[in-house]
Amino acid sequence: MTAMPKPRAVPGARRVDPITLEVIRYSLVAMMDETEANLTRTAFSTIIREFKDYSVGLVTAKGETIAQGRGSIPSFVADLGTPVLDGVAMWGDDLSDGDYLINNHAGVCGQHLNNVVMYTPIFDGGRIIAFSALRTHWPDVGGGFQARPATEIYQEGIQFRNAKIYKNGKIDVELERIIRYNTRHSDETFGDLEAQVAGCQLAKRRFEELVARYGWDQVEAAIHECWDQSERYVRQRIRQIPNGRYYAESFLDGDGITDDPVPIRVALVVEDEDITVDLTGMPPQVAGPLNSGATGGGESAAKVAFKGAVAPFLLPNEGEFRPLKIALKPGTLVSASEDAAMGLWSTPIKTIIDVILKAFSQAIPNEIPAGNNAQYGRGRVRARYAGTRQFWQGGGNTLGGWGAHRGGDGQSALHTTTHGDCRRVPIEVEESEGLGLVRRFELVTDSGGAGRWRGGLGTRMEVVTPTPAMATLDFDRSKFPPWGLFGGKDGMPGHGEIHKPGEERPISGTRVAVQVPAGTRVCAANNGGGGWGDPLERELPAVEWDVRQGYVSREAAIRDYGVVFGADGAIDPQATATNRAARKEAAAG
Repeated sequence: MTAMPKPRAVPGARRVDPITLEVIRYSLVAMMDETEANLTRTAFSTIIREFKDYSVGLVTAKGETIAQGRGSIPSFVADLGTPVLDGVAMWGDDLSDGDYLINNHAGVCGQHLNNVVMYTPIFDGGRIIAFSALRTHWPDVGGGFQARPATEIYQEGIQFRNAKIYKNGKIDVELERIIRYNTRHSDETFGDLEAQVAGCQLAKRRFEELVARYGWDQVEAAIHECWDQSERYVRQRIRQIPNGRYYAESFLDGDGITDDPVPIRVALVVEDEDITVDLTGMPPQVAGPLNSGATGGGESAAKVAFKGAVAPFLLPNEGEFRPLKIALKPGTLVSASEDAAMGLWSTPIKTIIDVILKAFSQAIPNEIPAGNNAQYGRGRVRARYAGTRQFWQGGGNTLGGWGAHRGGDGQSALHTTTHGDCRRVPIEVEESEGLGLVRRFELVTDSGGAGRWRGGLGTRMEVVTPTPAMATLDFDRSKFPPWGLFGGKDGMPGHGEIHKPGEERPISGTRVAVQVPAGTRVCAANNGGGGWGDPLERELPAVEWDVRQGYVSREAAIRDYGVVFGADGAIDPQATATNRAARKEAAAG
């Protein structure tokens, strides 16, 4: 066992007393929470206001994570520094108070182009000490509207590489015109852009107030002490994990263009106080839009899985990730070249995170859940408003089940592990902002994998288009569903169907895009989570509750859980015990 690491002292910084340290620590948390609340209050688009697709953070002049919002999307954890540093390298000393820059360049951010980072410098004594930065999902960045998959990034929209949208506090009118006439939802886009500006301003102002109160030297010393404390805690947690090399794999259903399975292979190396997530076995970048760059892809997936397994409740900062090493090679699915298509970048990330956690389950089996739904499970109708360049859509993401864990069932009807606090947009809001009509949104019986602890249930949604529209299905893990662990069974794979009026046979598939007439029904069901542990060991009151609530059918209770129902319709405990014992004996023999 290695010695505890010594704190990394800041040259010239004085030590911070414990009370001041806690005040500064939670002041940083509070300003992030306030910025998130202000962003959701002022944003125009549903995807920010309701869905909460954003991240809020403060980074140092060197791009190190000072603090990040607790409601930020997990896949954006501790990654705002990379686009900021790219801007520092590009602009050098030509950054002024009142400059607001935007960056969504695929070669830097490694995500789909809708995710636009805005940042502004924070000064003290004439020098930049930090940046406030917000990433939001813009409603539109141009690119292809109808659903043929892109094969290069240039088909997916416009890129801004550290463009100064505001210079000295005033909007750049030429860049404004470029954005306005290259986006379909320009009013929403500029409403969200102004909300981003306001968010950056708020975080900047609150940080300046903190520095004015304590002085930059003391604030900087407190930040570094927070990092050191996080590092010590994480290294202590890692020392409790057995050293070794752990391996796991799964597959994606296709690359966005073909249905050829795409392998996802990861290795996990635990060595004393360090963990290496080895992604060098990932496949080469693909022709379709499932690629991501190193920052938004491999590094993001590794950080989310690492944080979830080792330090899920720790406030994110730079120190937390010092013990993490990430092995990548260029040109893979998660470290693609800057011209690769990335429109569906987040689809593989969900499965990669799940596979890394699967590798962790070999080392710390009682702390890792079974397979998560890990996909959007999307059935959507989409069309333009007549006579405009704007479009409406209905349907969208269904919700899936999370994997069960030792001691508890998986949660039902949630987004994936990369979504964090993202909410399902209420049906009433969705219908008020588009023409699609949602006819059904419900939990799917028997979709959660059976186990001593049951996987969470997926949901089914049905949407009808009243006008001609483009109907799309977007699924993954339909061939390789969320896995059960330690005797638990797999969750139900997701699936979708498009029912055109007057046609008996529906259109189905994992990735489908077809033009449809009015009255078409699009049905989508998302994955259920995997089960954990032997289903024959599930407590009978839990099975009885599941059947009564409609989570598990009577047939599945008999088949998967070995229960026997008496003549009165209730579970017969004695007959069930006998049946379970016989089934275990038969399986062992």
